[in-house]
Amino acid sequence: MKMVTEKVLEFWDCLDTEAVVNKRELFLGILVCVLTGVLAGIMVSPKKRVTIGGCSGECIAEEIE
Repeated sequence: MKMVTEKVLEFWDCLDTEAVVNKRELFLGILVCVLTGVLAGIMVSPKKRVTIGGCSGECIAEEIE
């Protein structure tokens, strides 16, 4: 676990070099945009009723609701 933490910290430190935009800020901005897009997609997606499990042919469709 310590190796993973060290690699993450090393990656995090290398994002601190400056360009036109700080790489850390660019990374966090892209991450926020991606997560916002995922959340918006979940909120906008059509809702479906999904039944998991089998009726084995012994139940009527109206009873599934």
